[in-house]
Amino acid sequence: MPPGSLDHTASHAACYRHAEEPIGSVTDAYSGRLTPDLAVSTYRNIQRLFPSRTIAAGAAVRELPRSPRSLGEISVAQGASTMISTTTWR
Repeated sequence: MPPGSLDHTASHAACYRHAEEPIGSVTDAYSGRLTPDLAVSTYRNIQRLFPSRTIAAGAAVRELPRSPRSLGEISVAQGASTMISTTTWR
């Protein structure tokens, strides 16, 4: 099989123990309707919902430059809950 191609065959399922577990739909994942257990198996098997492949690092690897300014506090709201990042993002 060529590098970077997707393998959803029986041979892949035999070597990846989570390949056959139930997963949620894209709609359920984006709407927040996945149970915690189903969310774990869905994101662990994300290649079953979206095309994915491994991309090898090139010969010249460079570090990303840091931003001169911080993005500040980042919060994410979901229903009545809000999560706030304590990390300084640059």
